Amino acid sequence: IGAKVDFKGALISHIFWFTNNLSSLCYWIGLNGYFSAVMAHIR
Repeated sequence: IGAKVDFKGALISHIFWFTNNLSSLCYWIGLNGYFSAVMAHIR
């Protein structure tokens, strides 16, 4: 049971880390896309 609980905790922490990185990635992609659009508009 202890191993199962540890695995579950690791899985949850991994999911949190993944969603956190994914949101950061989406944020940076959106930011880069925004700056690209602004630069294209200026040009």
